[in-house]
Amino acid sequence: SQSGTEVVVADSADPATIDAMVASTRVLIHLAGPYARHGEGLVRACVRHGTHYIDLTGEMNFVAGMIAAHHRAAEQAGVKIVHSAGFEALPFDLCVLACVRRLGEELATATRSVDLVLTSEAPAGVGPKDALSGGTVNTMRETLAAEPAPGVDDPALLIEERDEAAAVRRHSPLEVGAWHDREFDEFIAPLVPSPYINPMIIHRSASLWARAGRPYGARLRYREGTRAAASARPRLATRLSATVASGAHRSMFWVMTRSAGARALLLALVDRFGPRTGEGPSERALAQWRYRIDAHAEGESGARVWLRLEGDAHPGYRSTARMIVEAGLSLAFDEGLPPIYGVVTPASALGLPMLARLVDAGITTKFVGEGVHS
Repeated sequence: SQSGTEVVVADSADPATIDAMVASTRVLIHLAGPYARHGEGLVRACVRHGTHYIDLTGEMNFVAGMIAAHHRAAEQAGVKIVHSAGFEALPFDLCVLACVRRLGEELATATRSVDLVLTSEAPAGVGPKDALSGGTVNTMRETLAAEPAPGVDDPALLIEERDEAAAVRRHSPLEVGAWHDREFDEFIAPLVPSPYINPMIIHRSASLWARAGRPYGARLRYREGTRAAASARPRLATRLSATVASGAHRSMFWVMTRSAGARALLLALVDRFGPRTGEGPSERALAQWRYRIDAHAEGESGARVWLRLEGDAHPGYRSTARMIVEAGLSLAFDEGLPPIYGVVTPASALGLPMLARLVDAGITTKFVGEGVHS
C-alpha cells in the first residue's frame, strides 16, 4: 500500500488463506459480519495459532455457540476471544466494572445493582439512513431469514454453569418495559438499538471475574435503558414516550421469535428500504453525534456511586470503530491485562486500563459522585 503497511488478502471461503493471515499476527480485529456466517472459522484459526481475536458482534447466539465450542480450548491456549467490543457492549461492560471496583475497593461493599442510562444526541436534520449501515442491515436480513434461535431474551444465555445461570435469571431478569429512574426522575425506554446484548455480556463478565476470584456481587441486578425525552419535559411525556418504545420492542421481539409471516414481511421491507452494503451514516452524522452513559450503582451496604461516560461521535459507527481499534492495540501491546482467557468479554479481557485508552477514541469516563442510600 502507499502507506507502507502490508496488506494481507484472505478469503473466508479458503481456510488456507485464513490460516496464513491469522498465523502472521498477534491480534485479529474482525469486522465482517454477519458473524454467524463469517465468524467461527476465524475464531477456530485464532485458537489454533494462539492469536487473540476481537469483534463487534451483537449476535448473542453466535457468542453462545463460540463459548460451547471454543472456550475451553482458547482458555488452555492462553488466547482471548473477545466478542461485542463496539458500542455494544464495551462501554457498558466497562462502566459496570468500574462501578463494581469503586464500590469494592473504595467503599468495601459488594455490588447489589447497577443502572445504566443512555442519552443519545443526534445532530439536527439526520435521517433514518444515518442510524444504520448496509452491513448492519445485512445482519438483520440474516437474522430475519433464519429460524428463530432460543434464548434471545435470556440474560444468562452466556453462562455455562446451571445454578449460576438460574441465579442471574432470578435476580436480574431482562427488562424491556419502561421503568422510572430516580436519578433523572424520568421514565426510561429500552436500550436503543437493542436491549438483548449488553445484559448477556455483562453477566458473563461477572461470571468470569468471579471465577478469577473477584466477584461483582452474589445477587447483582443489572438494568439499562435510553432516556425517553429531554429532562425539561413533563414526567407524563417521558412515561408515554418510554411506554411506546417498550411496546415497539415487545412487538419486534414477537416478530423475531414467533411469527414467520411477520418476519418475511419485515425482511421484504428491509430489502426494499434499507441501506445497501457500503451505504451508511453521513459524515456529518458520524462527526457530530454525541452520547452519554450515566451509571448509578449501589452496594449491599447501601453505598452508592455515580459514573459518567461521554462519547463525541456516532456511537454505532465512528465511536465503535475507534474503540475496537484501541481494544485491539491493548491486546497487542498492553501489559498487565487481566489473566482471564477463553471466550471472554471486553471487561474481563481488557480490564479498567482500557478506560484510559478510550480517551484516544474520544470517550471520557469520570466518577461524578458517591453517597449512601437513605
